[in-house]
Amino acid sequence: MTQLEIDVSGSDILSKDYTVVIAEKDNSKLLIGYKFNRKIQQDLLSKFGEKRFHYNKSKKGQAHFRIRLYCIIIYYLFKKIRKQFNSKEIFIDLCRDFQGNENNIGQQLDFFIRKKLKLNFTHRFTKLENNSIADKYAFLIRHDKLNKLQNICITLKTNDFEKFLK
Repeated sequence: MTQLEIDVSGSDILSKDYTVVIAEKDNSKLLIGYKFNRKIQQDLLSKFGEKRFHYNKSKKGQAHFRIRLYCIIIYYLFKKIRKQFNSKEIFIDLCRDFQGNENNIGQQLDFFIRKKLKLNFTHRFTKLENNSIADKYAFLIRHDKLNKLQNICITLKTNDFEKFLK
């Protein structure tokens, strides 16, 4: 069984340098991340403000929009690494960064990972240890101003997100 951890670094998914990382638990062989760039954040926020995406402007609607972005990033990370799994079973520890939205995230991950990528997984929401690989690298990538860790990051464009935004 492959055991993975997913963690983030940053105060808000639409804030500068927000980072999402997937790491193999207790092993740094499988490590991949995504770091938002300012242009994509501004494009998505602008289009959200123009009501191009059908999420309410309420706090709840903004939360749903942010959660969707988070799950889209996880989809693209898994899409990149799916051939690296030795096991058909994947167990994912997700950091509790979107408390109260666990059910929504679980449903979206089921759609993206199980249905779109055809990967079998089990997940749980938990508080990851501060010294976990995912936690360390999320922090390091976020604060990497010289882009020395770009080799473990994927690149996405605005339209990669738009494909999955309603």
